[in-house]
Amino acid sequence: MKFLLGIVFFLSFSINGQAQTETAKVYLIREGMHEGSAVSCSIFKDEELLCKLNNKRYSIHDVAPGNYTFHTQWNGNKPNRDKRGDIQVMLEAGKTYYIKFNSVAKAFNGYIGLIEVTENTFKTVEPQLKVDDKCL
Repeated sequence: MKFLLGIVFFLSFSINGQAQTETAKVYLIREGMHEGSAVSCSIFKDEELLCKLNNKRYSIHDVAPGNYTFHTQWNGNKPNRDKRGDIQVMLEAGKTYYIKFNSVAKAFNGYIGLIEVTENTFKTVEPQLKVDDKCL
């Protein structure tokens, strides 16, 4: 009986460990921006709204592996048609990705977009940011 309980105990930890690595971890980062600082930014994974993130915040999301297009815009519950700042990211299970807002200034035609950054880049700005675990 003890042997059987030991096997069940071992299997439950093995399955739990595998479940934790079946997703990718995605950090969405919004540094302090002067432009649009009072407005939240909506971030989408394909057509799905992931988060509305305020200035000087970041959020962490567990996302199923796959190839996704990430889009951002000033506010809104549905993605707009301006795709200039979109990025495509192939997420792999068990890996961590850092996606940061990027404001592109152009005469009369600026936009916000997203760029993928390294963990080191995130660590340099993290002290100035607050985690937002309820960003919707």
